[in-house]
Amino acid sequence: MKDNEVMRFDYIFSYWIFAWWILYEMKLTTANPKLLLYIALLYIIIVSILAKKKKCQVVPFSIAVLVLKLIPLYSLRNTVITESDIYYSILFFLVYLSWLSINDGVKEVYDFYSLSSSLMPPFEYYFIKFFHIECS
Repeated sequence: MKDNEVMRFDYIFSYWIFAWWILYEMKLTTANPKLLLYIALLYIIIVSILAKKKKCQVVPFSIAVLVLKLIPLYSLRNTVITESDIYYSILFFLVYLSWLSINDGVKEVYDFYSLSSSLMPPFEYYFIKFFHIECS
């Protein structure tokens, strides 16, 4: 594997949502990321059905889903999505899109999320690299 086979960390929206969840859990923001976590989980379910993951990617992919989506959603199970959370979610997504635009990453991210890119998410890539897993 080469380093140019990995998607930039800051281009993965799930990592942004996870950072927001950490800020929410630390009480540094009152805006609840639950809506975006549900949307991200729905996307992952669709990807799991449509995308053919290589066997070497199944374990890191599963760990990433558990850590980035399921644990945060479980911790938010007793919270309610408010109208202001919806507005913050839209604003948050617009900030993400602005970041991509400023960094010329829109096409790369579009290709990645539309499953037409061969780039791997950072967690999967570095997990495979760290444990010296052969993935061809």
